[in-house]
Amino acid sequence: MALPEAFGERGLAFALCYVIMQVGRSAFVLLTLPSSSPLAANTGVFSGGG
Repeated sequence: MALPEAFGERGLAFALCYVIMQVGRSAFVLLTLPSSSPLAANTGVFSGGG
């Protein structure tokens, strides 16, 4: 599947794959980022922290 086909017949499949990749990447970071990481302060809003 290539970008030129993203708006044609396979548009829905392309969009679903794109959304799954973006959400999956964010979920992976939230689940694997240690709380001692300097980036953890940025994820507190999503993980229920302050």
